Amino acid sequence: MSHDGEEALQSPSIPDNGETSFKVEVTGPGIFEFFYRCDSEEDYDFFTFTLDGAIEFEVTGLVEWTKHTVSVPAGLHTLKWEYQKDGSVSGGADSVWLDDVLWMPDSATGYELWRNLNFTPSEQADPEVGAMGSDPDEDGRSNLAEYAFGTSPFENGIANEPNYITPGELVVLSYVADLSKTDISYQIQESHDLENWTDVVETVLSTNEDIETRRVVRQRTKQNLFLRVKIGLIP
Repeated sequence: MSHDGEEALQSPSIPDNGETSFKVEVTGPGIFEFFYRCDSEEDYDFFTFTLDGAIEFEVTGLVEWTKHTVSVPAGLHTLKWEYQKDGSVSGGADSVWLDDVLWMPDSATGYELWRNLNFTPSEQADPEVGAMGSDPDEDGRSNLAEYAFGTSPFENGIANEPNYITPGELVVLSYVADLSKTDISYQIQESHDLENWTDVVETVLSTNEDIETRRVVRQRTKQNLFLRVKIGLIP
């Protein structure tokens, strides 16, 4: 049972008059979002979400997947989910679920904001999924490259792929840079052994507001020649 078709956090089995809870602390300001589902004995077993002890919502019975968004003010705050049962009888699946949890601090911009929008906290903590150099959809693009070219880290495809052609004795590589993403740099590099890379002077073909098309044209030689677009995160 999950909202996104993968995994979700589910409450453990608890006895009558029992309760189970889960909480996190975040430093605001920011926006916290998640999806929840409840399937309990209606009007007797309750699922509650609180911010610093103040109730945001309390539901009972069958509640299908629902999105909840809370604006977290500045400072350290506690978000808590709690499932409580009464003294007898169980209804439905007698359980609650959380999925697609997302924390977006107001201070996050650029790549960090993109990362928060595309990965849950648990995915961000997984080096195989949420790291800058990870490639969760196995399309040959790192997460940083997916951000740079405006593609999804979970959809394998070649949208906005740099264009590589070899007309006659030439090798041509062109790509589109998004100048609004001021936290990253784009640079075409060349190599003869795929180990040592050097920057190549690029030609700007066109600029339309924040979109710039760049190109490099190189002459073929007897040596192997490889070109790539390197994406760098600007500190």
